[in-house]
Amino acid sequence: MKSKKRGKVGLALSGGTVAGFSHIGILEAFDKHDIKISHIAGTSMGAIIGAFYAAGIKPKEIKKIALETNYIDLLDFTLPREGLLIGKKFGDFVKGVIGNKNFSDLNIPLAITATDLKSNKNIIFDKGNVVEAIRASISLPGIFVPHKYKNMELVDGGFTEPIPINAVRKLGAKKVIAVYTSIKPSIRIKDHYGVSGEEFRESFIEQELKNFKKYLNKKIKIPKILLKIIKPYRVENLLMNHKLGLPKITTIGYDAFFITHRQFSKMVIEKEKPDLVLMPKFRNMGFLDFSKVGYAIHRGEVEAKENIRKVINLAKK
Repeated sequence: MKSKKRGKVGLALSGGTVAGFSHIGILEAFDKHDIKISHIAGTSMGAIIGAFYAAGIKPKEIKKIALETNYIDLLDFTLPREGLLIGKKFGDFVKGVIGNKNFSDLNIPLAITATDLKSNKNIIFDKGNVVEAIRASISLPGIFVPHKYKNMELVDGGFTEPIPINAVRKLGAKKVIAVYTSIKPSIRIKDHYGVSGEEFRESFIEQELKNFKKYLNKKIKIPKILLKIIKPYRVENLLMNHKLGLPKITTIGYDAFFITHRQFSKMVIEKEKPDLVLMPKFRNMGFLDFSKVGYAIHRGEVEAKENIRKVINLAKK
C-alpha cells in the first residue's frame, strides 16, 4: 500500500448496476470540498468505482470514462446456462483503466466483497489481484456467469453484504459513510433498457446466433440429417421476430433480487449503524439503462451536496 496521509472517513459503496454510477457524483462532490477518504469497500458497481478511485484516478476522470464508454461493447453473451454474460470483457475493461494491479499497489486501502454459492459465505478480497475480485463481485445471478476462483463459485457480494460497512471497518476506517444505491423494480422489460434497449437486444441476438451455430457444429456433433431439419436460419428467423424481446430472466431475477436486497440493506444499516447514510434518488431509470449514466452521476452529486455539511463535520471529528 502506498503511504499517503488520508482522512478518517471510510466509504462503503453498494452495488445497483446503473444506479451505482451515482458513486462517481458523490466522490466528485467530496473532491471539490477536499474531503479525504481513508478506506473504501465496495460491492458490484461499488467495487468498480471504488477500485478506480483507490487506484488514484480522480473523480472527474472516472466520470469521463463512464460517459464515454460504449457498454454494448462489453457484453459477451454466452449460451444462457448459468448466466447471459461471461464477464471477461468487463474484466478487460477494468484492467484497461487501472492496469493489472494488486490491492497492495493501490493508493487507498480497498476491500471488495463477493458471495460464495458453495459455502453461502461473504468473501472479502483485500489481497491479491483487484480485477479478479471485481469480476467476482459484479456477478449478478441471471446476468453474469458465476466466477470460479479457488474452488469457490462467486456471485454478487450484495447477497451477503449489500452495503459493505463491516468490510470497510475491518480495513481500519474509524468513521463510515454508507452509500446505498438502488431503483424500484419494474414489470415491463422495456423500462430497464431505455433508448439503448434495441441496441442491447440486437447485440444479444447477434451473439446468440453465433453461439448457437458453434454449439451445433462443434459441441454436440449433430448428424447431417438433423442439421437439414434444425437449420440455423430457422433459429435466426425466430430470434429476429419483432415480438421476441430479451429473456425475461433479466427483469424477473432483478425484481426479486431488489425486493430482498432492499429489506436486507435496511437491516444491515440498522445493525452496523454507519455514521452517515447517503441514498441518491432516481426517477424513470432502469437497472440496465446505460443511456442514464450521466443522470445517475448527477443524482449522486445532488445527494452529496445536500449532505455535505454533515460529511465535513464527520471528517473533522
